[in-house]
Amino acid sequence: MNKGAKTSISYAAGKEVRWADSGKNGDLIFKITDDMCGKTLKLSDLMK
Repeated sequence: MNKGAKTSISYAAGKEVRWADSGKNGDLIFKITDDMCGKTLKLSDLMK
């Protein structure tokens, strides 16, 4: 993911969502859990 962007992602429990760093995986933002699946989530809430 890039800073300031809106995006939708496919999900599966255990999948990691990371910042993009020049086309490479950057720092981990969050890991998807079962209770997140099927919901709309705000990134700002997940980073608290």
